Amino acid sequence: MTSDRRPILAALLALPMAACGSTTTAAPPTPDASTLTDASTVPDASTVPDASTVSDGGDVTDASTVPDAPFRVADHDPLYVIPSQGGAVLAHPKLVVITYDEDTNREALEAHARWMVRSSWLHAVGDEYGVGEGEVVGTVHLSERAPDVINDREVQTFLAAGIESDRWPVAPGGPGETLYMVYFPAHTVVTQGGRGGQPLQRSCEAFGGYHYEAASLTRGRFSYAVLPACPVPAAFASLTELEVIEHAASHELIEAATNPRPVTAPAWAYAPASLSPWTAIGPEVADLCSLSLNVYRDGMFIAERSWSNRAAMAGDRDPCVPADPAAPYYYASASPDGTVFVGAGETAEFTLRGFSTAPGAPWTLRSTSTGSFTPRVEFSPATMNNGTTATVRITPPATARSNTYALTYVYVGRSQTDYRVIPLVVAVQ
Repeated sequence: MTSDRRPILAALLALPMAACGSTTTAAPPTPDASTLTDASTVPDASTVPDASTVSDGGDVTDASTVPDAPFRVADHDPLYVIPSQGGAVLAHPKLVVITYDEDTNREALEAHARWMVRSSWLHAVGDEYGVGEGEVVGTVHLSERAPDVINDREVQTFLAAGIESDRWPVAPGGPGETLYMVYFPAHTVVTQGGRGGQPLQRSCEAFGGYHYEAASLTRGRFSYAVLPACPVPAAFASLTELEVIEHAASHELIEAATNPRPVTAPAWAYAPASLSPWTAIGPEVADLCSLSLNVYRDGMFIAERSWSNRAAMAGDRDPCVPADPAAPYYYASASPDGTVFVGAGETAEFTLRGFSTAPGAPWTLRSTSTGSFTPRVEFSPATMNNGTTATVRITPPATARSNTYALTYVYVGRSQTDYRVIPLVVAVQ
């Protein structure tokens, strides 16, 4: 029943998330948060012990490779498609970049912002959602020392005051057509929540950046993104500290452009009431690719890859774009693809269907779980390839209470650095 599932939904939305380290459950809903800071919430597959019990894990060959027959991508269940909720997008993002004089990365971050809005990357991630080339309409250099601690309400007040006083540049269409991107130096800790029962979340622990909306007193609503300077996470050891910020900035730019009013006029995002396991990773376009270790590089700049509904619906290519043409894509679809409700001690069963865009070595399955309880996870078999299937059985303990849940990350991979993630959620009703 719907009433039985509401506590589960609230719990799912309150999970520490890989891409959205915050929720939209209490007033005001907490902003979307970007990736690269939360290795504690989604463990690196290379450091995760195999929490599953493996049965029938024999060798698996590529089922599509029949002698003298051309390779084909195996049939599989549809991949996830992010819905439009009808809100407007920022069709041509107009950025105001705000930095502090003390920030030694200022020039590089401003150059990165100018690259993003004119790049082939933005066309690749934005065109199908109605987002195209933009511009940096202004830069602001703040001479005062950045705060050591600032919460999101204070960020909103700070930005709204600058709009009212004309301290900030503004796009020709007004603040509503402007995306304010605020970069803080390393000593600044940005916090979210901490009121109304929400947990207090700190930058570089719970999130690496976020975007949201706010209102000025007389000039309407506006969109903004907050980018703290965070250390390099272990999972992204190949990046520099500057590239960590660039990665977060690209994440927030495409999500703010495709969902600039996440509360008052949501656009491309899962609805808050969605029971899709992917909402535990994040509801927006960049979130679904945030667990990938692959970044997009263009000369001296980097950006995060972002989810393409078009590629996902095609089913025969990497849905995280821009895709690397030299890297064959492999994955496994999951059915059912929503939250599964069972009784305590009962087993939820999922079917994985493997597919790839080229022949290759088999990939193995392993898992880790988080949530209200630690379930038993079994794979049969524990190895897959194009055209093969596997069964995942997730069993809550008999002592699990009603209205509790477990989020299980299934790692589908060929090595410690080459893997994909499938989120599965089991709830006790």
